[in-house]
Amino acid sequence: MRFDPRGHPMVAIYDHATGEVISTATRIIDAIGDHKGMVTHDGTTVGTMIGRVGELDRQGPDIAIIVEGVTDGLAAVQTWPGGVILAAHSAGQLARVVAEAAPRLRVIRGWLLIVPDRGDAGVTAGLAALDDAEAAGLVLDADVHLVDLGEHQDLTAAVQAGWTWSWPA
Repeated sequence: MRFDPRGHPMVAIYDHATGEVISTATRIIDAIGDHKGMVTHDGTTVGTMIGRVGELDRQGPDIAIIVEGVTDGLAAVQTWPGGVILAAHSAGQLARVVAEAAPRLRVIRGWLLIVPDRGDAGVTAGLAALDDAEAAGLVLDADVHLVDLGEHQDLTAAVQAGWTWSWPA
């Protein structure tokens, strides 16, 4: 992580396949309304801000946790320290990250946890991501799970409130 001249945090966006930096995203700390960030370089938000699909391995980490944004990504690292955290740039990119990870998870017989925010955009993104997971052959409640954050808006808020994850029985 770096900071721009105004003190706003900047993170790299990495290509799913190569792991190369393809863009950067800046979080506008004092943002008003929905505009919280901006993207530089070629303007793409396709990729992940934390984690790479190539890290998934049957002999190593075989659980992918896909979240929205850097702060939820950091909360996911704390919540699932042995998993591969894939932080999408936004709700709009959640399904795209799932579409990249799901086929790999199917091959290695891994698990997928989708952690959308509770707002309208997050719910819509979570359902689209689930569709992509199922299109790749993953099965809801078997090898793909939508993580229920209870009343919390997002994973960061849930972790701050003491929420913990447990595998469904």
